[in-house]
Amino acid sequence: MPDHQQIEGPLGTGDARRPVVSVVMANYNGARHLSGAMHSVLAQTVADLELLFADDASSDDSVRLAAEIGARDPRVKVLRSDVNAGPAATRNRALDAARGTWVAIVDSDDLLHPERFERLLAVARSFDADAIADDLIHFSEDPSGDVEGTLLGDTGMTEPAQVTPAMMLGGGSTGPLGYLKPLLCREKLGNLRYREDIRIGEDHDFYMRFLLGGGKMVLTPDSYYLYRRHPGSISHRLTAQDLETMIRVQDDLEPLMSVTDREVALRRRRGMKRRQRFEACVADIKSRRLVPVLGHFARDPGSALAVAQLTIRKLKTRDSGISVGPDPDGDVLLAPEGIPLPKGIAPNARHLTIPARHEAWTGRDWARVTAATQDPATRVVATGASGLFALGYVSSPHRTLLTREEDGWPDGTQHLLESGHAVIADHPATPDAPQAAAAHRSVALVTVPETKPDAHKGDLPMSHDSPLVHVRTPTYKRPGALRRCLESLIAQTHGNWLCDVYDDDPQGSSRAVIEAIADPRIMFHQNTPQRFASRNIDSCFTRNNPHGADYFCVVEDDNYLLPEFMERNIAACRRENVEIVLRNQLVEHASGTSEARLSEKGILDEHMNEGRYAPEMFKLSLLAGIGVSNGGLFWSRKAASDLEIHSPCSATLQEYMRTFAIEEPIHVALSPLAVWAENGEDTQRDHGLEVGYFFRELALKHSVIVLQRRAWQAARSEVRAGFLAHSAFRYSQASMARGLLKSHIRFGAAKALRWKEAARLAFRGGMIRLVGRPEPGLRSFLAARSGSERA
Repeated sequence: MPDHQQIEGPLGTGDARRPVVSVVMANYNGARHLSGAMHSVLAQTVADLELLFADDASSDDSVRLAAEIGARDPRVKVLRSDVNAGPAATRNRALDAARGTWVAIVDSDDLLHPERFERLLAVARSFDADAIADDLIHFSEDPSGDVEGTLLGDTGMTEPAQVTPAMMLGGGSTGPLGYLKPLLCREKLGNLRYREDIRIGEDHDFYMRFLLGGGKMVLTPDSYYLYRRHPGSISHRLTAQDLETMIRVQDDLEPLMSVTDREVALRRRRGMKRRQRFEACVADIKSRRLVPVLGHFARDPGSALAVAQLTIRKLKTRDSGISVGPDPDGDVLLAPEGIPLPKGIAPNARHLTIPARHEAWTGRDWARVTAATQDPATRVVATGASGLFALGYVSSPHRTLLTREEDGWPDGTQHLLESGHAVIADHPATPDAPQAAAAHRSVALVTVPETKPDAHKGDLPMSHDSPLVHVRTPTYKRPGALRRCLESLIAQTHGNWLCDVYDDDPQGSSRAVIEAIADPRIMFHQNTPQRFASRNIDSCFTRNNPHGADYFCVVEDDNYLLPEFMERNIAACRRENVEIVLRNQLVEHASGTSEARLSEKGILDEHMNEGRYAPEMFKLSLLAGIGVSNGGLFWSRKAASDLEIHSPCSATLQEYMRTFAIEEPIHVALSPLAVWAENGEDTQRDHGLEVGYFFRELALKHSVIVLQRRAWQAARSEVRAGFLAHSAFRYSQASMARGLLKSHIRFGAAKALRWKEAARLAFRGGMIRLVGRPEPGLRSFLAARSGSERA
């Protein structure tokens, strides 16, 4: 026995030479659910762990996805194999590499409560156990499928109990326990490994040999493991051959059993023989072999009864198990009775009362939370410390929010952030909230205001209706960045959206990312022919509305959104009575590197004031060198402005052209809810342009000067007269004067600067206009917008 006391406190660090827990995760073609499974391990409050991801020669994107997660978290070790050897051999490779004091078995499509290891290890210490297991909560991959409760079900078990070989064989009230996913003491485990000559029942055999070898396993009725039930289970039934193998494996163990154990094993053997006859009968029914079926019924009338019972169970799709099912049409509130509910929640929300102390509920009680929230279309709102604990039982965290109580954020919130499972969504409205830039976003932390927010601090409250937002995402060969981008959509507090991803990679590298995420709201499109970056981005601003959406936004693959981006922009459009919002953005410096960090201020903070801008005034922001950032624009189907440029030009110039293209009032919102990636030479925005960097920059600057002069000429005389002192901008008078001088606009701007600087700027602008040539698409763009010019 190891010294269990080396695990100190709830986050014990264990022996410095090895982690507390080694997690063995075998995988074969599990990319669809892999991200959720791995992140639920990495989010454990026992942070001193290693995750041994053992792949069994998968043909899908599993290994690449695991490697991407491992690149962000050094606790992940990826063990690859070129030969498919089965789950037993795959787990054995991971067991051979495990260094932890404890070994945890976790499947690559299941989920863990964040406190699972912490709580199970505490029970193991209390009972001096060599292994500790908990009840399993079943949830369906299909939200409309049956919710089956827990493995133990209604057994009446209320206290931890020691598991005997007879119990493992099914001799007791708990039923068969081969599906358990225990934590095992590595020292007690020794050289015990899975049998590699079998591919079915290897777990049960492994646990039996552990117990028959003297291992002490304790089972607690608490549930911290979410076990995924896949649809179409009738096609995954045990075959007659599978059962024959299981009988043979059990027979091999009989010499190690006691007399009592053998009696239970004999009953189990008889049961498996009956099941074998039943499965043979079912196989003949599926193959429509009538004569053999009648023969089965004649030899074993029990088979006919079993087939009838199976048929009845399949017809009763919702009459058994847990009665609380998904509610895709409303919110589900997780909060104790008596706690005031957050403001702004939909009036049809269903309050699922949870206990203030989680110990008051059994695993079957918590399974109700899993059942009620398993549909990703259901928004889950939790409150306080008890709500934070309850979120661990939400199997589909795409639309989960945690609201703080009056005395602040509950204990554990900071860990939720650091683990990468949450992001602050109310910045900067709540200065005391924990701060983090999470790579994997699944839970949004929000403060729902008690009163109507002011213009700067909040565009909430949450809307009661749900307009459709169409997101357009251009991408090119950046699968890791794209995954982060799409995960930021999944974390939106506004869940009614669709995203079209337009891949400019001829090999379609984004398809694997989209298939792995497996969110039906995200759709893959291959650009044929290749558009290159500028055209791919510009086409995302088309007026076409194939989905009948109410609002639109563009998120390039290397950028991402904060969780309230959609919800608060919709509210801003309605409150300000505008069809276009320009949203402030944070900058991620050194994006894609280990030095990545978010800026403290938004890109508009020192340039523009929050408020409504008339189009002629908004266009004058060009004089300070500001172009509309693609990721900050949010517009409605009623917008009159044509935001698609239609003319060939660089992606950077497009942003200045879009500023010029605004033909209606626009609201500038300074609360930053999007992130723009500053990725230097990794950018694909100029991909496909043949001109070199120097001439490209010269053409860009010349083109911007042309737009600046056109915007100035289009403004009314009274607007031009008050430009230098206008309160619409935060630029200093000197900054605005510099813009006028560089554009050779005669307005007496030189008086605001020293004569040397004024002369230098005028000379610089003159040289750009003399030597440079505008980008080819500028002329056609201005000609098409001639109705808006006063040149």
